[in-house]
Amino acid sequence: MNYRQTYTLFKRGKYYYYQTYTPDGVRTSAKTTHCTSKALAKNYCDDLLKRGVLYSGASITFSQFATGFFDYGSIWVQDRLSLGTAERPGISEGTLDKYQRDLKNYLLPFFGNYKMQDINPTLVKKFRQWCIEEVNLSNKSINNAVGCFRLIADSALADSIMMFDPLRGIKALKTDTDTRHAFTLEQAKKALDPNLWENKTAWLCSLTSAVTGMRISELLAIRTNTLHENYIDVKDQRINYKLKPCKTAEKRIVPIPYNLYLRLKESCEGTGFAFELQQNSAYYYLVQTLEKAEIDKKAEKLTFHSWRHFANTYYLANNIPKVKVNAIIGHTDDETKAQKMYTHFAPENLEDFYSIQKSLYEFLLG
Repeated sequence: MNYRQTYTLFKRGKYYYYQTYTPDGVRTSAKTTHCTSKALAKNYCDDLLKRGVLYSGASITFSQFATGFFDYGSIWVQDRLSLGTAERPGISEGTLDKYQRDLKNYLLPFFGNYKMQDINPTLVKKFRQWCIEEVNLSNKSINNAVGCFRLIADSALADSIMMFDPLRGIKALKTDTDTRHAFTLEQAKKALDPNLWENKTAWLCSLTSAVTGMRISELLAIRTNTLHENYIDVKDQRINYKLKPCKTAEKRIVPIPYNLYLRLKESCEGTGFAFELQQNSAYYYLVQTLEKAEIDKKAEKLTFHSWRHFANTYYLANNIPKVKVNAIIGHTDDETKAQKMYTHFAPENLEDFYSIQKSLYEFLLG
């Protein structure tokens, strides 16, 4: 093969550089071979060509390449799904939702107009600074967005849309391994004062989480046919108003006090769902209320998920057996995994829990 049909070589200073071509014959920007002789430079480029990593010159933008990348009809998603089974998909709906949000909210707004071949490690570092300074994301959220970008970049590298890895040398930002604390009893009581809440549905959502330890996505799935006088059937979660399997794919029952049942039942009237909220709305109204209650969420490391920590801590501190708490909260550790496998709690087995839960509910609203 005549290499001039694919690329051209020229010397600039000490080293030889090469250029490839776009499909319409336009030369791309020059890349160094790091070689001082033309013969070695030709061998270098021929090797890249043989391995399929010589930049093909398809001068497209990030937006053109990445838009729809995580949609269900895309080649990437279909390939990932083919790696799994019907019972255990190669990628979950929840994970795809997160990728789609990161792409829409962060990656496309920043990288969208850049040509793929112009995205380099320095630009990725600028993206992270943009996320910190302009978008006010946590380090964990930024790492997640960069991880999403990695999937797109890997595909571009494999297809020779990119020549060099734009994440070369990029290390993950450090995150606080203890980012969430539990509310104290006094903090929980102050935070759940209904007079401080602008949105009563969000208040009920936080109250329910405080006494049950349920995840926000599980709370949003509470509806008329999963609600009973003394327990909730937790069999799915709701993300972006869509019902999906639980995080652990395990169904469980979660006890509730009768008075909480009455509140949830009333809240279900209309759409059939107890909480017509988006997750970020539940977070927003909680943060707003913590400010009114003069609770520093950053100093105390409190988030909506802290209700789950609060419930878990409270019931263990009140001598509810760990295996029982884990079964209700929906958490499995190595210590209780075997017990949980062979133990199935029914409401009649949970009298000790109901007693402690009723006392907690009355204290929080007293």
